[in-house]
Amino acid sequence: MTVEMPDPDRYLTSQVPHLPRALFRVLPSMATHTCHNDDGVPFRKECQRTEIPHLFEHLVLELQSQAQTATVLRGDTEWNWRETPRGFFTVTVDYDNELLVIGAIKLAERMIVAMDLNDVDALDMPVEIARLCDLARIGREMEPMTFGFSAGNRVGEPGAEPHPSEAVLPVPRSRRRVPRRTWSSVTFRPAVEEETEPLSMASPGG
Repeated sequence: MTVEMPDPDRYLTSQVPHLPRALFRVLPSMATHTCHNDDGVPFRKECQRTEIPHLFEHLVLELQSQAQTATVLRGDTEWNWRETPRGFFTVTVDYDNELLVIGAIKLAERMIVAMDLNDVDALDMPVEIARLCDLARIGREMEPMTFGFSAGNRVGEPGAEPHPSEAVLPVPRSRRRVPRRTWSSVTFRPAVEEETEPLSMASPGG
């Protein structure tokens, strides 16, 4: 996914510290995430000053694991503003179930917006997770069909080299990953009162 952060004053969680606080209040299990970062600190500490797309990456991974058991799911958040416009981040996540990862991305977007508005209580998380579980079940029933797009990499897909990255759960063996094309773009915009749609999501070409 390409995640755009149009406001340069809101790239980092330290600029909006209520985001990580709300995240751990809603999903305390995210404190167990493994995070590979330059300082070698746990995710709970890293997320106090990290890129918001990195927080979004971990949230998508966590939501998948809440809805369907997975041995390990990994993700990456990267950027290179010499080659792409400033504020553009590339977020890649592993997945076992295409339908589930689509639902997890959409819910993660809504959660980020709600947390930014200090309105996360408006989300009924047990109901939202139950919906993800339903999507996971439908996705399993539809296998081996493919939806023709991807948010990242299907876990266990053959032909790829192991790729170190973030992990929801530490496991003794590595997973194999396949680079896949960008599925969609996500734009996080500052929350202001007159905006009714602080976040937009559009498929390429749409």
